[in-house]
Amino acid sequence: MTVALKKKPGGAKLEEALAVLIASTRSRKRPLPLTDIAKWLDLALGQLGSYATVADRIGLSSNMLRQFSNIKRLSPSVRKLFESRDLDSVDAVTHLAMLPERDQAIVAAEIVSGKINTSDIRAVIQLREAGESGPIADLLHRVESSKTKKQYLAEFVLRGKSSKT
Repeated sequence: MTVALKKKPGGAKLEEALAVLIASTRSRKRPLPLTDIAKWLDLALGQLGSYATVADRIGLSSNMLRQFSNIKRLSPSVRKLFESRDLDSVDAVTHLAMLPERDQAIVAAEIVSGKINTSDIRAVIQLREAGESGPIADLLHRVESSKTKKQYLAEFVLRGKSSKT
């Protein structure tokens, strides 16, 4: 269910946006899909000017609000999965947005099917950052097969290298 932003005077519209954001960003049981929350966030940003100002008004961190905004960086087909709530995780939005659009739909389908989770996406991103190329399906297969062997060591080693540079 997509909610249209109602026509109201600027102040009333801002107050409604802030109320929706407060009600929708503080728990995993959100009343709205992430796509709608991102629209309300855009409205609040347009009125208040910055993530920091919106964050102060609703009691969340700027970083958390930016994660909700990442929905705009997703391909249209992946956004539809969030709109229908087949996917409904801010963590998934954030990590899918780190992938090229051509890879997002493939990875999103794997999440929906239950074959992978967001920690697997992080592992794929780490492999890409380490210079691994090739089809995303091959990287997903490597990550999936390593799970049975408990070999997430590469993710932690690579993460350690990237944080030291």
